Amino acid sequence: TAAAVLVIAFLAGLARPSDWSMRNALIGDTMPPRALAAAMGLNRMTWDTARIAGALAGAGLFAALGIGPAYVFVMAFYAVGLLLTLRVSGPRHAVGAPAAASGVWRELGEGLAFVRHSPTVLALMILAFLANLLAFPVTMGLLPHVAKEIYAIDQIGLGHLVASFAAGSLIGSLVMTVTGGPARVGRFMVLSIAAWYLGVLILGVQEAKLPGIVMLTIIGAAQNIGMIALAVILLRVTPEAFRGRVMGVRILAVYGLPTGLLGYGFLIDAFGFAPAMTLGSLAGLALTALIAVRWRREIWT
Repeated sequence: TAAAVLVIAFLAGLARPSDWSMRNALIGDTMPPRALAAAMGLNRMTWDTARIAGALAGAGLFAALGIGPAYVFVMAFYAVGLLLTLRVSGPRHAVGAPAAASGVWRELGEGLAFVRHSPTVLALMILAFLANLLAFPVTMGLLPHVAKEIYAIDQIGLGHLVASFAAGSLIGSLVMTVTGGPARVGRFMVLSIAAWYLGVLILGVQEAKLPGIVMLTIIGAAQNIGMIALAVILLRVTPEAFRGRVMGVRILAVYGLPTGLLGYGFLIDAFGFAPAMTLGSLAGLALTALIAVRWRREIWT
């Protein structure tokens, strides 16, 4: 029933931010600064390869077995992942390191204060929020609508769309892992995010599956390169004592995603899919350019 699905989605949503923020914080704790881009790229590669396999295998399982057995099969993999997290050790702090603040609310307040007084971190947080508001909803919520209403394809076709996006993300991860990231990573990040919005703009006017798959692959690559570069800069400029708190604040940017999904839903109902994608992508491009100009010294030069 819909109520059960909503409850499960709510509980999963409570856990996912901890997964994302702690994954990045652990990478920052264990890798030297010069290896951050490659490490973040490798981390995303594991995510992307699983998404490709999951999208294709999941669609096949759903078609062959039905939703119930397919759901049990997926949950078995989650259980294995849970067992593997038990092997993750805690961070090793140096002797004389400052004690952690007592209480989650105090730590959250200190993280917000650090973000507010650090121009580079503030600019990155705004960019992350805008991406969740205007770009992520297209690939993290609207693809079923695209598959059914625009391309008129079934769940197998939807699996192909998801897999093509994940394949593009894998390409972006490989680029960052192999190259270790460009010298001017901030400029590279801004250009990648701009390419992401341009990809959404072009995707909005596609009416066939094959061109859509091509654009989703490009979008996936641009999105991953931009978000990896953003995380690398964030880890480089954040002191170790604040790394976990700042990553926690970074996760708050995901609240742009449900807001963006609601907004896009209203725009699609009112104007159609193509105009909604055009409005969202142009707004993202304009605001990204504004941020790059406003914080030019911190993220562009």
